[in-house]
Amino acid sequence: MNVTYLLGAGASAKACPILSDLGKKMMELATTYLDPPINLFLDKKLINPTPIHEILHYIGYFGNKAKQYGTIDTYAKKLYLSNDNENELDHLKRSISLFFTIWESMDSDNNIKADYKKIDPRYINLLSSILERTSKNQPKLKENIKFVTWNYDLQFERAYKSFCMDHLGWDYVSDNLKFRHINNDFDVCHLNGYSGFYSTEKKEVDLVDRGIENLDAKEILEELKFVIKSQHRSSLSFDNQISYAWGKNDAAEHIRKSALGIFRNTDILIVIGYSFPPFNKEIDQILLKELGGRKTKIYYQDPKASEEFISILTEGMDTEIHCIKDRMDQFFLPYDF
Repeated sequence: MNVTYLLGAGASAKACPILSDLGKKMMELATTYLDPPINLFLDKKLINPTPIHEILHYIGYFGNKAKQYGTIDTYAKKLYLSNDNENELDHLKRSISLFFTIWESMDSDNNIKADYKKIDPRYINLLSSILERTSKNQPKLKENIKFVTWNYDLQFERAYKSFCMDHLGWDYVSDNLKFRHINNDFDVCHLNGYSGFYSTEKKEVDLVDRGIENLDAKEILEELKFVIKSQHRSSLSFDNQISYAWGKNDAAEHIRKSALGIFRNTDILIVIGYSFPPFNKEIDQILLKELGGRKTKIYYQDPKASEEFISILTEGMDTEIHCIKDRMDQFFLPYDF
């Protein structure tokens, strides 16, 4: 019995800002650490900025766009569809990756993160049930469980690392929990890509030393300064990491193809924290179509879960739909898998 979790932003809501709050927190982070502070971020033009100023300004600028357009993904789609002759989408991808890198790495006592956990505890609770021990005394996901997520954050990966031996670094995590586009057999498939990494001509590289936890935001910004000059010289790129499912590059195609393979083999689909927004409709329809041809159980965990809505999305398919509107403090795990 193969189980697939389809995750949206709500699945990380206890640790990362989502939807309109994401734009607010991007602007708040930028305003807090810019000197002098800026509150509006209306203009993307900068004159001779320092690297840190440029990082923060663009984080604030795209935070403002996220507020205007409802989500940062919507504005990214706007840039993709329009004549983006100033490579603004490249700046957006960089800013998204840098923001989540700073957010997830910085001290959890920071006032900006006052209402958020370091790791969403629901991931930890779920992993405690679906990880198994190996001969090397290190955990791995059960073979029949996969994850497809629309999230940029590394909350799932951080939760997994918390179950590993303390001395093991992120190289071990990415070797044993397949989530990067350089992998073939995915455990976690990020449809919009993932933060925290960039590409050079030869390899994919981690943005920061994630073995060091609870850094001050200023320390992280100092560590990230190199990104600006390197990107200006075109010696690094975020195009393969923040790739979007509607993108046309090789990384996006590879991730989308892998997600289709996961859905094709799914017997139980569990949807958490995802509202099926209109701009993802085309990809969602393609994924759900792969459930056809056999009986499939779908569990939709959301306070506003609608069986009628899921029935429309899976019309003509042999699906058994269950809506779960309670127990929101933990991710649903079916007893029958």
